[in-house]
Amino acid sequence: MSARSSWRTAGDELTLTVEVPPATTARVIFPDGTTDTATTGTFRATRRMKRTP
Repeated sequence: MSARSSWRTAGDELTLTVEVPPATTARVIFPDGTTDTATTGTFRATRRMKRTP
């Protein structure tokens, strides 16, 4: 199994979903520079993003 990711936006929010294979972790870096660590299974996070004109 390999890692998979998907994302969607709604208004000023970005939602990222990552499927992480067993016995692994993934470093998730968001466009605003924040990071998070995803562990085995499904990781989902939402971040508010600045809208550019």
